[in-house]
Amino acid sequence: MHQYRVHLITCKLVYAFIQNKPLFLKRVAQLLDPQGLFVVITPLVGSMPPERRSIAVSEDDVNVLYRQFKKIASYEERELGYFFLGQ
Repeated sequence: MHQYRVHLITCKLVYAFIQNKPLFLKRVAQLLDPQGLFVVITPLVGSMPPERRSIAVSEDDVNVLYRQFKKIASYEERELGYFFLGQ
């Protein structure tokens, strides 16, 4: 069976809700082409008011991303973190 690879995978406003992030990221890595791009857009705990922190990711959650993927670029704007990652 031929396994295809994709060149772009996005994860917009759902990363905070994924229960098993390492398993999810492992599967993304399997699907992503070696030259592909993985983009995560997510609220950040440090930018959110206390009552909305449950929908955001912590620095530890971001570090899980960096353990699995190479950081190409990242920035913050309006309570959101934008992470551009590669293999």
